[in-house]
Amino acid sequence: MIDTTAETEGNGRDSSGKFSAGNQFARGQSRRKHAEKLRRAFAEAVTEDDVADIARGLVSLAKDGDTQAAKLVLERCCGKVQFVDTLASSDLEAMKSGAARLLEGLANMQNGAGSSDDGAESLPGDSEN
Repeated sequence: MIDTTAETEGNGRDSSGKFSAGNQFARGQSRRKHAEKLRRAFAEAVTEDDVADIARGLVSLAKDGDTQAAKLVLERCCGKVQFVDTLASSDLEAMKSGAARLLEGLANMQNGAGSSDDGAESLPGDSEN
């Protein structure tokens, strides 16, 4: 039971500073409950097929060069990228070089440039060190 005798005058709080019984602001987290209801309604409105269609659309956009779509697809499939500050500077340079080669290769694929069967040996930038 809540002790209302410890209530201070006029501000609706008890001696420890907590809202006392009958205080209009002591109702709890009504905004959280409302947001929870909205999230539930949204989740019920979206089917597995809807999610699959959205995923296919994102993959298509990523293949067409949309970097935000590519980031989202890769994060969902591979997990979020770790912070760079945890890597050694030599690792960072290797990652930058590899990323640049990957992006250049993707750009060449979009532009219809042919590729050989040599795999990674034919990536642009390999001859540069």
